[in-house]
Amino acid sequence: MDVHLKPAWEKRVRDEIAAGKYRDADHLVGSALEHFFIAQELGEIHDREEVGKMIDLGISQIARNESTDGPAFFEKLQQRGEKLRNTMSAEIRNVRRDKYGLASSCIAPHSSCTFCFIEENKEK
Repeated sequence: MDVHLKPAWEKRVRDEIAAGKYRDADHLVGSALEHFFIAQELGEIHDREEVGKMIDLGISQIARNESTDGPAFFEKLQQRGEKLRNTMSAEIRNVRRDKYGLASSCIAPHSSCTFCFIEENKEK
């Protein structure tokens, strides 16, 4: 598979590699796709328009004095994280990671698991 990026994205990829954050373009793209598929499985994919609407909503809530203070927000965030961890699919919980922190496989591979799909379809 060949992937063609806009020049601005290519520059960002080269800059990330030059900064030592990724060993090569394949590593960066693989990491990005892994994060994308995890977010997708958790229902956390949002486009720019949706993010803009969420920001506008937050600003209007602040204006109406309906915002949450910092400690209360982080308590809710922690509770949400615990709920996600408790309801996460077994495939995600059982991921083994390679030395770069990328998912290498599930303990019990499943055909519907994002991580197993990535592992089974790695370019050799």
